[in-house]
Amino acid sequence: MPGLVQDTMPNFRNAIRIGADVIRSNVAITGDNKIVMYSNDLFNHGTILKPGIASFTADDLRARYREILRGRAASDSTEDIEGVFPGLDDVLKEFPDQRFNLHCLDKTRAIMPVLKQALDQNAAQDRVLISSLSGSNTAWTMKMMPGVPVAFSFYGMIIFYGLFKAGVLFARKKFKARVLIIPEMIGASYFANSGLIKQAHDRDIMVYVNPVDTDTLTRKVREAGADGVVTNDIVSVKGTLL
Repeated sequence: MPGLVQDTMPNFRNAIRIGADVIRSNVAITGDNKIVMYSNDLFNHGTILKPGIASFTADDLRARYREILRGRAASDSTEDIEGVFPGLDDVLKEFPDQRFNLHCLDKTRAIMPVLKQALDQNAAQDRVLISSLSGSNTAWTMKMMPGVPVAFSFYGMIIFYGLFKAGVLFARKKFKARVLIIPEMIGASYFANSGLIKQAHDRDIMVYVNPVDTDTLTRKVREAGADGVVTNDIVSVKGTLL
């Protein structure tokens, strides 16, 4: 929802209330071995991006950025301040029926065993999709959590598109990843086209476009055959998806 950009318990609750089917959030491991959830906007804050989340304890992260974020929250709410960096374990308990796309931005594999433990303890393996920048993290998931679907890594997505553009995708009938999360475009390359989406569907791969924040673009990617969208503005796109 515009103006509510941080990943917090109140914002998750609000997203579900206004129609989110799946909650997508970044996950990372802290210096005290806890998994926290956070938004792209928060991660891109320079004081986090440079040292990395693993350089802080979970409590230090929350205390350190609560005051910094106070001036950036929506003017009439505190959803972007209170509950920043919620723990994955707490979120899974708070929303026992909600599906999640957990996205690992860090390339380190240290997060994966702790992530598995959290999913096991909350019986949540059947309601998550794992995505990662790193192919090693998705490979670990497929080996250690074979029942959990994974999305193509960033480089895996680039390879899929490259094979499609080169006209040699026919040579690959099977892919282990079950989901493609693609941008509409990268530079001059148009990813969200009907040809690529059909090729993915022919291989039982679902396709979602990220980000899509207008009804016009939602209609365009749905007409191309996409299974859904990742959005920061549920209200604007939900009607077009129905």
